Amino acid sequence: PVHYQTLYDILIRCTHLDSQPTKKSALPSEHLVETIRSFEPAIAIAQLGSKEDFLSMLNVFVSSYGQSAQSLREAVSIGDWELANRSAHTLKGAAASVGASNLSEFAKQLEAAIATKETLACLRLIDILDSELSLAIVLMADYLKSNGWQVGNSRI
Repeated sequence: PVHYQTLYDILIRCTHLDSQPTKKSALPSEHLVETIRSFEPAIAIAQLGSKEDFLSMLNVFVSSYGQSAQSLREAVSIGDWELANRSAHTLKGAAASVGASNLSEFAKQLEAAIATKETLACLRLIDILDSELSLAIVLMADYLKSNGWQVGNSRI
């Protein structure tokens, strides 16, 4: 099980949001809470039919998709719209398959923006997606660890 308060406390410390509260720091905290709420392992487990299969898939996701935003940023920056679209589409599906609904939705929005070929709009969305992806990866890695898995390997 995910211990949301413990995870929230760790993420606040790691992202330096535990410093003096300001109006600017309230928004990332709200975003963090929404990211935590949008990771729904139970739904993904029900779809896959097996918790072990889910943990294996989650492990692959955490190990493989951490650099997705950077890859998307590079593809958009050089105007490789086909690669950018394929990467956004793949991330959208992979995120949905591991129960990361917000991340999947951001990838869907990026996929639509890529179709317009507006570089600046895409880069802004990639920045948002990068933040969401980073938080999701931390949350997923914690979930794996709490279930006896080490990221990149199978069970500890």
